[in-house]
Amino acid sequence: MADENNEEVDIFKLAYNSAAAGIAVADLQGTLCKVNPAFLEMWGYEDEDEVVDRSASEFHPDQKKANSVANEVLENGEWEGEILAERKDGTTFPVHVSASRVTDENEDPAYIMSSFVDISERVARERELKSRTRAIEAAPIGVALSDPHQKDNPLTYVNERFEEMTGYAAEEVTGRNCRFLQGEQTDEKPVSEMRDAVDAGESVTVELRNYRKNGEQFWNRVSIAPVQTENGLSHFVGFQQDITERKRYEQELERTTQFLTDTENVGQVGGWEVNLQHGTMQWSDELYRIHGLPLDAEPTPEEGIEFYHPDDRDTIREAFDRLTSEGEPYDLELRIVTAEGEVRWVHTRGEPRYEDDEIVAVHGTLQDITERKEREQELNRSQQIIKNSTDIATIIDPEGTITYVSPAVQDVLGYEPDELIGTDGFGYQPQETSAAVAEAIEHVLENPAETKTVQTQFRRADGSWAWIESTLRNRVNDDVIGGILISSRDITERKEREQKLQRDRVFLERSPAAITVLDEAGVIKYQSPTSERVFGHPAEELKDDLAFEYMHPEDRDSVVEKFTNLVDGSGGSRTAEYRLNDGDGNWRWIQSSATYYLDEPVIDGILVASVDISERKEVEQRLTRQRDNLEVLNKVLRHDIRNDLQLVLTYAETLDHSLETNKEYVDEILTSVRSAIDLTTRAKTVADVMLGAQTELDHFDLRNVLSQEITDTRDSYENALITTDGTIPSVKVPGDEMIGSVFRNLITNAIEHNDKDTPKVTVSAHEADGNVEVCVADNGPGISDERRTEIFEEGKKGLDSSGTGLGLYLVQTLVNRYGGEVRIGDSEPDGAEFVVQLPTIGSRRDD
Repeated sequence: MADENNEEVDIFKLAYNSAAAGIAVADLQGTLCKVNPAFLEMWGYEDEDEVVDRSASEFHPDQKKANSVANEVLENGEWEGEILAERKDGTTFPVHVSASRVTDENEDPAYIMSSFVDISERVARERELKSRTRAIEAAPIGVALSDPHQKDNPLTYVNERFEEMTGYAAEEVTGRNCRFLQGEQTDEKPVSEMRDAVDAGESVTVELRNYRKNGEQFWNRVSIAPVQTENGLSHFVGFQQDITERKRYEQELERTTQFLTDTENVGQVGGWEVNLQHGTMQWSDELYRIHGLPLDAEPTPEEGIEFYHPDDRDTIREAFDRLTSEGEPYDLELRIVTAEGEVRWVHTRGEPRYEDDEIVAVHGTLQDITERKEREQELNRSQQIIKNSTDIATIIDPEGTITYVSPAVQDVLGYEPDELIGTDGFGYQPQETSAAVAEAIEHVLENPAETKTVQTQFRRADGSWAWIESTLRNRVNDDVIGGILISSRDITERKEREQKLQRDRVFLERSPAAITVLDEAGVIKYQSPTSERVFGHPAEELKDDLAFEYMHPEDRDSVVEKFTNLVDGSGGSRTAEYRLNDGDGNWRWIQSSATYYLDEPVIDGILVASVDISERKEVEQRLTRQRDNLEVLNKVLRHDIRNDLQLVLTYAETLDHSLETNKEYVDEILTSVRSAIDLTTRAKTVADVMLGAQTELDHFDLRNVLSQEITDTRDSYENALITTDGTIPSVKVPGDEMIGSVFRNLITNAIEHNDKDTPKVTVSAHEADGNVEVCVADNGPGISDERRTEIFEEGKKGLDSSGTGLGLYLVQTLVNRYGGEVRIGDSEPDGAEFVVQLPTIGSRRDD
């Protein structure tokens, strides 16, 4: 990319340096943005900084005319003509201007580009030619006498024609030296010749600009001769001839060969003339050369038109017809095809010549502008390359001030080029990277033949930061660039990737997981440094080994099968748990997650992340043993102990019916047995909870569950009053086969811990925001605030309770499993209230 930027710069340099014409670029407000060396030389400036950022109209004495030209370019797209320019030293000179409006990629006006050709020599020669026009035909002559014997050789007499010609009355000039006719534009040379001749007493004839009384300039042919008498020099006589008209029409007097020769010498163009009265046409030698014709050829006007390119032929024919019929001049840039078949660009102009208000002839010029057109096309191509390049071309001065930036800056950083031009480039960079840029600038200034590449951050227009890689080149002495040329590209994504890779590298080094890359056969291509901590083997020891060789024989086949499915399936991930030999004769449990990256060039393999799960496996095995033990206990409670207690209960009830005395002992036995049976029931429920922790939840109808538990509890506690407040909603709630024990334990707890003769329990339920709340309120002693925080803990029970404390713990455990919550409140006017909130599933049933 650096070579492409060099090429762009060289193309611009060539275009500017090779341009004979002055070239200037101005923004739409008429402020100069850039000029080429020819412009600076033409206007007498040495440095582009002297003209850039100034109004273009400042370089013309008639600023109103200059502004009018700029407005016409903005309105019509172009303008061509002649205008007076003003040099740095204040002198003026005529220029031929070709100005065009340049648009951006959206066809919106972007700037004005103008080219200037100094036509001073041509104008000077034209004026000389005009000064000779009709010089001899009846020119008016003024006569004046001066007295050399008086101080300053004053005029002593002027005739009437002198008065008419100068606008001065005789009394206004008598007694004054005739230099009062001179002015700002009077050439010093003829004045000096007249002075030297008068001092020598000799005759002299000169032509010079004089000024009438009203300030109007006129050309004056002055002939001075001494008047001798017998007493010697008496006076000087001066003949004043107003030759302004002769100067103006002198070119017309020599309209044919002389005209054509002069136009070639002055403008390096070919000339032509068509005599409409005789139907003849004359070409200059240069015109023959441009068309590739021999000098003895005699083309007709129609044949001359036929030389134009087929696509331009109608344009020139219509322009020529309007010129000859209506006297409308034309000024066009078209293509011709020479006699040798070569296509050339020409600038052709045509004007009418009148006699007695009748068009008698038409004449014009034709200039070969092929090289200029090629330069313009090359310049345009270079501008398009820079305009469409994604890289930013920037020019800064040695202090870091931005003097130019290409349009790509808008796409990359969000700035309009004009926003950055004239600003300090360091102001957009953080201190931590701007120092490197300053060092790079210093390096290329001290080593002009070398380039320097540096990476820096640059603030975007939206305030965010972009990483930029810039290559600096010293072009301070280049006439076109005149600064340090910087080619920059956005490397933000690359930087982010590098930073991510760095983070990944740190992650690999510090991660608890071992990272492995396997080829499609399972051979280890890469092993992260953490492998020794996970596998017990150093990374270098594992590389190039088959990963499956280290696995336990009982686990190897299943892992190989998963690996093969992953490779053959060309995508996805697989997870396996297996035992691996750590090299010391021990087996470690490893969990590995493998992902398919064989189609990713960076990894090109199967990426495996592994962790040591030996401790977890030990915990799982211990839990399995505990679960097995709990299962055995559950079976003993459910079968052996419960069956024996049921048998005791049966015998005690039989005995109670047969005895008439000592019934209190039997009642005690019955109470204890029933309590023991209830205890085994709760222990069984707790065991079921512990053993069924991983079971899937089902959906249960709340109304059915609550109705069943209320009915069963009423049968067990005949002395208690259990009521419902309102209708229990028939909604689905999550749960399992033990969901009923939640409400059974709450209702039973409210009865057993009640201090009233008749325990009262009220059950209610209502829906709210996708949940259902079940309230179990009692008329008991209530629960103190300090005990509410611990009442759901395992084994906690009331101070007067003879239970195990597992009931409420069981409620909390089950409700949490179902995705709900339990809270405690106060029942009015006394007692406690337990609220169970469960999520509802689906819509409410209407039955």
